[in-house]
Parts: sequence; structure tokens; C-alpha cells
Amino acid sequence: MEFAEKGYGEVRDVSFSSE
Repeated sequence: MEFAEKGYGEVRDVSFSSE
């Protein structure tokens, strides 16, 4: 994920994983 490299993407990634 390109947004994951931004930093905040990490939080988003975890959120999606939980869903």
C-alpha cells in the first residue's frame, strides 16, 4: 500500500484488517 508508507497508513491498515 502506497499510503502505508505515509505513516498514518499503518493505522488504516490495522483498521481494515480488523474489519
